[in-house]
Order: sequence, then structure tokens, then C-alpha cells
Amino acid sequence: MESLTINARAKVNLTLEIFDKRRDGYHDMQSVMHKIGLCDVVKVTVDTERTDENAGEIRVICSKPVCEEKDNLAYKAAERFMDLYYKKCGKIASCIIEIEKNIPDKAGLGGGSADCAAVLDALTRLLGVVNEKEKEEIAAELGSDVPFMLEKYDCALATGTGTTLKKLPMMPMCYCVTGTPDKGLSTRDIYDLFDEKKHVLPSVKVNSMIAALEQEDFGRICDNIVNQFEPICIHEVPEIGKIKKSLLRSGAYTAQMSGSGSAVFGIFTSESEAQKAYDALGELPFDVRKSICKI
Repeated sequence: MESLTINARAKVNLTLEIFDKRRDGYHDMQSVMHKIGLCDVVKVTVDTERTDENAGEIRVICSKPVCEEKDNLAYKAAERFMDLYYKKCGKIASCIIEIEKNIPDKAGLGGGSADCAAVLDALTRLLGVVNEKEKEEIAAELGSDVPFMLEKYDCALATGTGTTLKKLPMMPMCYCVTGTPDKGLSTRDIYDLFDEKKHVLPSVKVNSMIAALEQEDFGRICDNIVNQFEPICIHEVPEIGKIKKSLLRSGAYTAQMSGSGSAVFGIFTSESEAQKAYDALGELPFDVRKSICKI
């Protein structure tokens, strides 16, 4: 047996712009995504020597029961990978996936996608046979955020349904505080509301964001952080707006909801300021799942 442990990092959307619905029911989008230090810890153990009735078994052991085992994206990633592995080399491999959950679920931080991508990265390194292109194809089949969550990306422009990626420079080193209310949001419901209200949503200047990243212009990066979903989500879950106000009162250069919510992230240049903001979130009159990390 061989094992590999990977830090499956969360992501935030520095920009998120949604376009009209396509014929297949999906929306085209354009987003600058950036990974942050908050992460799940994923340990993958493979066994290619088993010959008993459990040969080929896949197990997912998660520290928090977020879903049924076979519904977990990490399980589906291993299942797809093992199918392709068998087709290419005729060998059966068993897999145990252990996940220490730190990224809040239903938050727009990509926790499930990060775990899924970590499994694909780990299996590729442990077993070989499946190449990088094939791994990325599996990732795209499993979810729009999964390709970006693969270890090769830190910051990227995602277009189409989110699976077409172009690498971008990372932000200058800074600190990120995230706050997530207990109430989650349905991504499908948020897209439906977007279709009704898109004419009143904020504009996104993605080219300006890309230029700011290329020039390492921290102030301009912060000025261009925009998420078109945020006004809709604040209307549905007012706690999102209260978390954002708390982060801004605490000195964040900017604060913004990530993805389709409900997590909000604030950007700070010093660890002490970030710590004060983190502590202040605990004073809000509702439960907030919070984290502090580097970007």
C-alpha cells in the first residue's frame, strides 16, 4: 500500500461575472479565482495487491458527515479514475480516502471541489497510467470548479462554464479572513434569481483585474473585486451583508462574497489586523464559521 496526503486549498472568486443561460441550461461565466490557505487535508491510500472480494473497493472517511459516501465528489473522482486506470492497464486498485474537513460546506469556497481535485492529483501521482490531460477531463466532468482546484493552479481566469482556464499571477502576499453564516444557499436558486434581476447587478472589469495582478498593484486588485451574485445573496441571507460590514469596519481593504455564497472574505495586509477582524466576527449576534489564513 502507498499513501499521499495533500492540502486541498479553498478558493475565493476575486471577480465573478455571469452571462446569459445557454441552450443546455448552464450559464457562461467569467471569473478570476484565487486559492487561499484555508484547506481540507486529504489522505489517499491505494492498494494494487488485493485479490479478495473487496479488491477495487473505494472508501471515503470524512471527519464531518457532509453527504452520503457515494455522493461525495471525492468518491466519484476515485471511481472515475479507477475505471480509466483499469481500462488502460487492466489492473484493479483499491482506495481509501480520509478527509479532514476545515472548509465550510455550501459556502462558495470550493470545499467539495478541492477534495475531489486532491484525490485526482493524489491518484495520478500514486498510480500513474492516467495522464494529465485525462485527469483534467475527469475533473471537468465532475464539476465546474474542479479543474481550477487541481494542484497546477493558484490563480486563473475561468471562462465558459468555468472549466476553461488561463493561469494568472497570484496576488501579493496578504491575509484573508472568511466568515460563513450557518444558512447556506442553493446555487440553482441563485442562478434563477440572477436570470430575473441581472439588469440591476454590478459591472465587472475583469481586464482591469488581470492587469492589476500582472502589475502586482494591490490597491487596484482590491478595487476590482466584484461578485455579481452578492446583491442577490445578501437579499436572501442578510447575514452575508452583516459579515461584510464587520470585515470592512475591522479595516479590510475590501470584503466580498465568494462564489454563490454564503462565505464572505476580507483582505488585510497585516496579520494583526486580520486577527482583530477574525475576533470581531465572533461578536456578531449569529453563528459564524470563520477562518484566518494567508493568500
